[in-house]
Order: sequence, then structure tokens, then C-alpha cells
Amino acid sequence: MTTVSPQRICGPCTACCTAMRVAELKKPCMVACGDVSPSGCTIYPTRPGGCRTFQCLWLAGEFADEHRPDRTGLVPTASQDGTFLTLFPVDPDAPHRPAAGSFLAWLADRGVGVVVAVGERMFAAGPREFLDRVRGGACAGSTHDGVRD
Repeated sequence: MTTVSPQRICGPCTACCTAMRVAELKKPCMVACGDVSPSGCTIYPTRPGGCRTFQCLWLAGEFADEHRPDRTGLVPTASQDGTFLTLFPVDPDAPHRPAAGSFLAWLADRGVGVVVAVGERMFAAGPREFLDRVRGGACAGSTHDGVRD
């Protein structure tokens, strides 16, 4: 992936505040944080450490502006080993919306392996060797639903 802009800011995007789990706030994934308002985070100066250190890949400059998480409904992160992407949706229907579909197609065109985490379930898409790894348990600890070529 190519860096688009190393100087990005979240701006109006608060997708991670819904999509991501925040242990310090006991906030589950796909539930809007109670501290988010239309103007952003109301506790920004004192936000939890997990929020302070989190940076999605769009913010890191990895994707085009149209792939901003509030536009796609998917928050992109790198896997722990850096070999694939994990996408966290803002709600269970987000992966099925047109903007998410366009983003997933864009990733597929580039041969990027992705795991989309929808609550306790996950589905994977990507090149055959990636899907073979997923089927073989390389992404252990997850329920993979709908792994397909």
C-alpha cells in the first residue's frame, strides 16, 4: 500500500468510536461511544489510553480520501503480524453497503487479504494463499464464517 498523506487528521470521522472495542470504557464493538458528539470526542483531552494510541490505517495515510472509515463504514487495521488487514465495521450491515463493497473490491484488485470482524464472527477474502492460511488456522482464535475464494 502507498502512503497518501502522512499529515492526516480524523476530522469529522468518528467511525472507530463505534466500530472498536474500548476496554477502559467497557464499550463493546459496533456500539457508539457515549462520549462522542457531532463535533467529536467530548473527553478528548482525557480519553483512555486505548483511544490515544489507536490509529487506523486511513489516518496513517495508507488509503485514499474516499476510503475514510466514516465513508466506507469499515475501520482498517493491520493484523498483528502485518500480513493482512482486519476491517472493523461500524454496524453489522456496513460490509454490505456500496461504499464498503467498493473498498473491498479495491483491496481485492490489489491482492490484499482481509478479515472483516463482525462482532464475534469474521469472514475473509483475498488471494488463494491467504485464504488457505485462514482455513489452516493461521488466524487462530477467531470464527471464520464464509471463507471463500
